[in-house]
Amino acid sequence: MIGFNACVTYPGTFQPSWFSSCKLWLRADRGVTISTGVSQWNDLTANNNNMTQVTGSKQPGRNLSGAPNGLSTLTFNASQYMTLSSAVLSASPWTIVTMQKMASTAAQISSIYIGDANNGDGFGFTPLSVRVILYSGVSNLVGNTATTNWEGWTATNSGSLTTLRVSGTNVTISHSTDQPITPSSLTIVGADTSTGVSAWNGSIAEIMLFNVVLTSNQITEVENYLKAIYGVA
Repeated sequence: MIGFNACVTYPGTFQPSWFSSCKLWLRADRGVTISTGVSQWNDLTANNNNMTQVTGSKQPGRNLSGAPNGLSTLTFNASQYMTLSSAVLSASPWTIVTMQKMASTAAQISSIYIGDANNGDGFGFTPLSVRVILYSGVSNLVGNTATTNWEGWTATNSGSLTTLRVSGTNVTISHSTDQPITPSSLTIVGADTSTGVSAWNGSIAEIMLFNVVLTSNQITEVENYLKAIYGVA
C-alpha cells in the first residue's frame, strides 16, 4: 500500500480550508492512498472526513497527469466509488464545488452525493445530457447542455434558493426554489447509493464542501484558485 501526499506549488496562496465553513476538501494530488486503486482519499481540512473504499474492484483509479495542466485526477469507470459514513452537510445552507469531467454525455450518476445509503434523501451533482443537481425524492434541478470538457461546478443552497455556476458562469436551473430532504447518513464520491449500483463515469480532480452559502467574493476567490491551478474555473 502506497500513500501519496505530495503537494504541488500553485500560483497564489489561497487554500479552501482557510474558510472555517469548509467541511471537506479533496484534491487528487494530495492525501491519496493506493492499494488496488485508490483506497483512501484524505480530507485536507482538520475535520478528517476521509473517503474510503475497501473493495479493490470498486476503488477508483488515479491518473497523475489526467487533469488540466497535466495535474492529477481520480478516474471512475461507472462501478467505482468512495464513501464516508456520515453526511458532511445538512439540507441547507451549503456550497458545493467540484472540478470534474464526464466521460460521455450519457446519463451519469452523482460525482458527489450527500444523503443516505439508498438514494432516498439528499442531493448531489448528477449530469445527464444536461447539467443536473439531484434532490432525491423531490426534483431534478435542470440546467443547460452538458459537455465532456473539464468543468468547475459551484452550487449553493440558501434554504430558499439553489444556484449553479459552471466554469465561472451562472447557469439558469429549473426548480431553483425546491429544497432537498435532509441527508441522514452518508457522503459518497462517485455514486448516489452505498452499493454503487450505478456510479460516476468520468474524472474528479477536486471537491470542496462548505456548510454556508459562500459570498460572491468568496466564490470568486475559490474560482480564481481553481483557474490558477487548472486553467478552468
